[in-house]
Amino acid sequence: MVSFGIGVDPAFAGKGVGSALMKFGLTYSFDWLAVRKIDLEVFHDNEIAIGLYKKFGFREEG
Repeated sequence: MVSFGIGVDPAFAGKGVGSALMKFGLTYSFDWLAVRKIDLEVFHDNEIAIGLYKKFGFREEG
């Protein structure tokens, strides 16, 4: 299992930066590190991040 987080400067929000970071992180993790599960932590009120993670297939656990 691997855990990572990302942050995007508000000046660049809504321009695909978060999606590009997620795509790279997922590709690197699965293709290069051969991980089977990725764990993300996000504040419950960070709707933008939650939406991004769900866009990439993440779901809530626990």
